Amino acid sequence: MVAVVLPLFAVLGSCNIVAPIAYAIEGPGTIDAEFVLKPVRTAILVDDRQNILPRMALRVDIGEAIADRLLSEKTVPEIVNTRDVIAYVRSNERDGKRLTMGQVATGVKADQLIYVEISEFSLIDGEGSPRPTSAAFVRVLDIESRVRVFPSMEEEDGREVRAQLREIPTDALRTPSTRRAVEDQLADRLGRQISRVFYEHDRVDLGENLQPR
Repeated sequence: MVAVVLPLFAVLGSCNIVAPIAYAIEGPGTIDAEFVLKPVRTAILVDDRQNILPRMALRVDIGEAIADRLLSEKTVPEIVNTRDVIAYVRSNERDGKRLTMGQVATGVKADQLIYVEISEFSLIDGEGSPRPTSAAFVRVLDIESRVRVFPSMEEEDGREVRAQLREIPTDALRTPSTRRAVEDQLADRLGRQISRVFYEHDRVDLGENLQPR
């Protein structure tokens, strides 16, 4: 009887040990890119038509976070400076005139445009808890073909991307400086989440689980 119980115990015990070891050695697995960008000069336009962001500088932060990751992953060879894209739009949209995505891309000499439309940016959730959350709709325009290539037209508004920080201490929002710091972290997180749509990445980012940024 003992000879039977011991092997069974060993098998059951090994199930609980092998899985964590395999996870640590092999990692949690990866997620494929949802869309492969063309390897061409690319522009990123972060748009906030509804004035959701508390500071315009956050548009630059989000765009730069996307650009940094795409360049580091060698997803595209060149990205137009986000500040230059925003400056071009501001200087050419007057008297209620709105530029099309194609006009923006052509104006900054880009062959591909990633359009990011902010839809949510809040440091407090619906229950009043400090849970910073943001969201945006993403589209990609190919300038040569003059068509939207991502996502499919079934997602009319674009591919929604959401980002959230871990719940933070209430006092982190009490002063303008600490509040801005949280806003910067949330903008960076949203930008990085958007960039992951375009390259293969780890299923779980352990670093993000350890730090609220």
